[in-house]
Amino acid sequence: MNVSPDTPVIFLHYNIIFGVDSVGEWWQIYFPPLIGVLVILFNCLCSLAVYFYDKFLARLLNAWILFFHLFLAIGIALLVRLNS
Repeated sequence: MNVSPDTPVIFLHYNIIFGVDSVGEWWQIYFPPLIGVLVILFNCLCSLAVYFYDKFLARLLNAWILFFHLFLAIGIALLVRLNS
């Protein structure tokens, strides 16, 4: 998908019951990946802080981030398909 400033509006969220329920500017499509990067950074900091006290919890936090990003990738792929 080519997202460029000349695109008037793009779909940002799709609900299976209501259909498209959020539209916005072209630059707002970059928010979900940005939030994903912020979650990775926050999770790495929390995991590093906890690692010396409880290694299992630190590993559980790292496993959670894989689960989170799997659903984020699915959502972004569906969002790209919706706008193409």
